[in-house]
Amino acid sequence: MGPSDESLAILMRGRMSSRRRLAIQKQRKPMVEKMVEDVTDILKNFLFTITPGDLDPTKQVNFPILWVTKWVDYSNKYGFGYQLSDDCTGVLLSDGTHIVLSPYTQKVCYSTSSEEHITFPEWSPPYKLEAKMRILRFFFHYMQENVLEGGDLRGAPSLSVRTLCLLHFLKTDQALLMLFSNGTLQVNFYHDRTKIILSRAKQGYLLSFVDQDRQSCTVPLSVLKVGCPALIIQRMEYALTLLQSL
Repeated sequence: MGPSDESLAILMRGRMSSRRRLAIQKQRKPMVEKMVEDVTDILKNFLFTITPGDLDPTKQVNFPILWVTKWVDYSNKYGFGYQLSDDCTGVLLSDGTHIVLSPYTQKVCYSTSSEEHITFPEWSPPYKLEAKMRILRFFFHYMQENVLEGGDLRGAPSLSVRTLCLLHFLKTDQALLMLFSNGTLQVNFYHDRTKIILSRAKQGYLLSFVDQDRQSCTVPLSVLKVGCPALIIQRMEYALTLLQSL
């Protein structure tokens, strides 16, 4: 039985700060709000035009996907930590700021909003950020030692400083939603450990599905419009319900 939107019970939520310079605030809508609206519209349009049916296995693509392979929620004290498929480790801190370590460059990006970033070497953080660096290192080591990866999808290593930010997370009794500043939406379902990841590529949006055996497939979203399994449709509908609750 698929997840039901009739029993939406929110357990925990967090979002990135929308604080920005006054000049920027007057120019346009904050990215956090705009990204929620954009991804919501994409899901609505997809579900409105979809045709239930079998997935065509010949339409799968072999494309590096950036997604969350591990996560830990200590948002009541420190923040929400996660590891990406390119091995970057990020934390949406409890004060709404964000910090991420790119291990291959050994650089850290600290963001006070999704549009304001500072970078520095991992070994030489600004004095005012030393406490937040300790939190980042705690999450990094905890996930390395205690959390299994959630699937076989891999992403290309990040060779530049990662400015990607987790804008929102939302936990219910059935699933975890994560929305990122590049438009990636990921929803992990607890009862069968399946996952859906909506991501943007040059050729358009892609939908990745990770099954309960941690095996994955990725197809263009346009392909699913002419044939999408009921199991994926159910999860996309629930993802839309979560987005509309942010």
